[in-house]
Amino acid sequence: MPKFQESRLANGLRILSEYHPKSAAVCMSFSVHVGSKDEPEELNGISHLIEHMVFKGTKKRSAYQISEEIELLGGDINAYTGREITCFYTSLLSEDYQQGVDILSDIVFRSKMKNADLEKEKQVVSHEIAMTEDLYEEQIFDDFYEYIYPGQSHGKPILGTPQSLKNIDRRKIMKFMRDYYQPENMVFVSCGGVPHDKVVKAVKKYMQGLEKRKAKTLNRLTVPDYKIVKKNVRKNSEQAHVLLGFPLSSYQDGTKYEVSILNTYLGSGAISLLFQDLREEKGLCYSVYSMFAPMETSGMMLIYLGTEKGKIAECLEIIRYRLQQIKSESVPEKSMNDIKKLWIKSLKLQDNDMDARMNQILQDAFLKRPYRSFQQIKKGIESVSVESMQNYIDEYFNIEQTSLFMFSDLNKKQFQNILKRYYA
Repeated sequence: MPKFQESRLANGLRILSEYHPKSAAVCMSFSVHVGSKDEPEELNGISHLIEHMVFKGTKKRSAYQISEEIELLGGDINAYTGREITCFYTSLLSEDYQQGVDILSDIVFRSKMKNADLEKEKQVVSHEIAMTEDLYEEQIFDDFYEYIYPGQSHGKPILGTPQSLKNIDRRKIMKFMRDYYQPENMVFVSCGGVPHDKVVKAVKKYMQGLEKRKAKTLNRLTVPDYKIVKKNVRKNSEQAHVLLGFPLSSYQDGTKYEVSILNTYLGSGAISLLFQDLREEKGLCYSVYSMFAPMETSGMMLIYLGTEKGKIAECLEIIRYRLQQIKSESVPEKSMNDIKKLWIKSLKLQDNDMDARMNQILQDAFLKRPYRSFQQIKKGIESVSVESMQNYIDEYFNIEQTSLFMFSDLNKKQFQNILKRYYA
């Protein structure tokens, strides 16, 4: 049975561990409660650029030595940037945990941030932006957020823009890190075969000299103004990329297990309504899926569709029918119970996935939610009822606020005809 413990160091760092005595592996992370949503407009992309730069070398390790040391242990080290978080993590054998803590603390707190490396990495990120712009299925999500949250922090792209990257220099990076990369604004999480006391001892050892310092205060309770968007961006592409979205619950609304079941029923997976309707039964598209995309004060239900332009209208009519059906009839009890069983089995698999558990604990920590074990999450899913699902749909399933955003080569008249059919 995994054992969860929490400690706080004198410098303000929270240390959370979930000890799995039988696990030979451990996943550990240093994470900062800052992301693209928190960046000044002129420095958009700085969080993601820092994520790249910490791997370019520290006072005692070159970029090559960072990779070599982890890989020779059979481990992996990586990072990711989100709209509200930046996470640096490593997965390796439990017996090598001290080296993992050493390397993580080294890159996060002691990176050199050399000017020459910074200029190279800005070019790398510029190429990453250009590459993403060519991947329409990815780019449509970033563009969609910019349109539904115009001029607001929630809509800024995580990678930044070519112009904003030009504004970032070493001095601005160091100031940003002094403002936010402070222990009180960070969490260290360990999941795997290392007891809590050993984790705390190692973190203390490799964080020596890092004193408590106040992090810059962020206003995290701002609720963005959502704008309904109906737009087609003309692209010279044989495939049309379509994204629908409407507001849903946010993290601030609390843990809502109903939305996980609802999303699975609608469009997440091969047994979902949309996959079966559009791909399996009618062969109208290659790709269709839904996802729940929550932030602290906002949430969206997103539906992506990739199809030929001549089939867009028929696909959208089926999607609209299914959304209206859910709004009026909820999720059938049998389907709901089947999906609950599916989720519980999936959670059992994740209970042995140290990376998945690390991210779950990390997310709850930054949202100031209590720790949730596998058993607690399982009870939460089992507690979803016909009544609670109907209540959730009544309160949050705002399909009347649906936005429709597309990348296609449709002309203005063709797009207007599609809008008339969908919003009729």
